[in-house]
Amino acid sequence: MAIYRSLIFIPSSSTKMLDKIGQINPDGYILDLEDSVPLESKEIARVNINNKIKELSGKDFPCSKKIFIRINEMGSPASEKDIEDTLQPYICGYVIPKFEDIEKLKNLEKNLLKKEKSKGILSGKIRTILMVESPAGLVEVLKIANFRSELFFKRISAIALGYEDYKSSMSSMGELSEDMLDYVRKSTATYAKASSFLAIDTVYKNFKDSDGLKKDTLKAAGMGFDGRLAIHPLQIEVINSCFMPSAEDIKKMGIILSNKERIENEGAINIDGVMYDPPHLKWALDMEKYLNSIKDK
Repeated sequence: MAIYRSLIFIPSSSTKMLDKIGQINPDGYILDLEDSVPLESKEIARVNINNKIKELSGKDFPCSKKIFIRINEMGSPASEKDIEDTLQPYICGYVIPKFEDIEKLKNLEKNLLKKEKSKGILSGKIRTILMVESPAGLVEVLKIANFRSELFFKRISAIALGYEDYKSSMSSMGELSEDMLDYVRKSTATYAKASSFLAIDTVYKNFKDSDGLKKDTLKAAGMGFDGRLAIHPLQIEVINSCFMPSAEDIKKMGIILSNKERIENEGAINIDGVMYDPPHLKWALDMEKYLNSIKDK
């Protein structure tokens, strides 16, 4: 079970930042080759990624479960080079920025299959996370549910929201309303879950505002998001804590699981004046699986 409560961006042109891998504990790292890396630094950033992964591969570090690479815009010469130079068994996959075109996903799939075969990587092992960063991207994500039989669909682990770019594509006059942010978040989470993908929320810009981050991330969790993008190590612990069940929910899970056989045999049952039935049992089993997956990290 994939768990990505926190996914932190690391500019790959900085060896100092790459050295943070293993020193901090997000659920996943995104080694960036896109926005945080200037054009003249992209080649050295690719070299830095390979050097760092080679170094980590000799240590007791589960890179294959944790490391994604954000490539440049899909279909560009830079993105082709990103994949050509960094594809290896020791990464989890690629973050696809500014997703707007399912046809480009199909072309990416052909490219990945070819490169997996040439490098002796199990077909389909390399996963993808799609970033919604424009209205066109949000509309296109809604259509993905119609492509369940396609190979590219089976690679997708999550849909992530990039709201800073989304705002720019909506208006050149600055901030959008809070209502618009709520709409885009709810839509992203709903469309992701409609295709059984994880939903990852946008970054919280003020990394020193832990209280604001906690409040906003709890709101995102209440919208159905499974995790959040991070831009600073200070955000990781706060974000992770917001995607954990409450003590009350864990207690309720225990009550339901201790009556698992009764619910399976009788359907709805009464426990201390509260009715529990098969949907409650499914919820409790899913939560138990979620908590066990976190313990295994």
